[in-house]
Amino acid sequence: MRQTISKVLDRSSNSQIPRSLTVEGKRLSRETDVLQALSHHFVSVGQNLAGQIQQNSNDDPLKHITQEESSISFTPVDCNYVRKAIQPLKNRKASGTDMVPIMLIKDVTDLISQPLTMIFNSSLRTGVFPGIWKVAKVTLIFKSGSRSNANNYRPILEVSVFPRILERIVHNQIYEHLKATNPLTMSQSAFQKCCSTIKSLIDSTDKWYDNINDKQLNLTIFLDLNKAFDTVNHATFRGKLRKYGIRDITGDWIQSYLENRKQHCAANGLNSGTKTVTCGILQGSCLGPLLFIMCLNAFEKCLIDCSAGLYTDDTHITVASTNVENLIQKAQMEL
Repeated sequence: MRQTISKVLDRSSNSQIPRSLTVEGKRLSRETDVLQALSHHFVSVGQNLAGQIQQNSNDDPLKHITQEESSISFTPVDCNYVRKAIQPLKNRKASGTDMVPIMLIKDVTDLISQPLTMIFNSSLRTGVFPGIWKVAKVTLIFKSGSRSNANNYRPILEVSVFPRILERIVHNQIYEHLKATNPLTMSQSAFQKCCSTIKSLIDSTDKWYDNINDKQLNLTIFLDLNKAFDTVNHATFRGKLRKYGIRDITGDWIQSYLENRKQHCAANGLNSGTKTVTCGILQGSCLGPLLFIMCLNAFEKCLIDCSAGLYTDDTHITVASTNVENLIQKAQMEL
């Protein structure tokens, strides 16, 4: 059924190199040039957008985050833990840059669990994420619009299976720390247990009904955070991690995980060559979304007199008032 739907939607052609690409008014038609241009676009779009964000030099980006006194230290794992972490991996998932199929990894779990455990624990102990696992292969997915516009392609990043297991280990330990210290905002409905789009809808609806019962008008503004994952500043985020109790070697590990990541575009048997990503958080990973919601966690505290709802980077704010003029003034003040 899935293959039939893919054929009907012609998804097989989505990952092919476009026949031409327009870059800065220049039309590129050679496949190698087009692939190189797309690769450059994907690694630079986040940095370019981040550079356009207006920042007040007198404004402290960490002032709305409460300092957590307790710190998290990674706990070593054993072979049994690693074996259990391997089994839930889905066989249909892409094998990644090393081309090792997940099914094969499952078949030899008993043989590789011990050396993997040693590698994982060494990484956790030293605060260093292996550089060879920072390389991702980018598959091009055409969204809609003109095929000659680089903005109309979505990069799907594929990484090796083994770092996904290590990410899961780190994700579980950081999430337990966040649960124990309770810093995550209730307005975020993504990537947390017992949270979903339904929870987000119910929370927002309840707030709107409460305002209506108080004889107030609602004005809800939906915000589009363009390339939100790609524009995260690593240095600023490291400061936020310290506030949440992720310091020292644990903080070093997250910094090592984020920095100096490399990726390359591959299509039609061609390869663009690796390029370094200088900012952002890996979106399609296990750990990335948790780090991202930590990055946006203090969003609601930046607001003056309104409520907020978030589902990852899908954000809306609601202001309430008894008259339209005041409603508009409050909304303009928040924006």
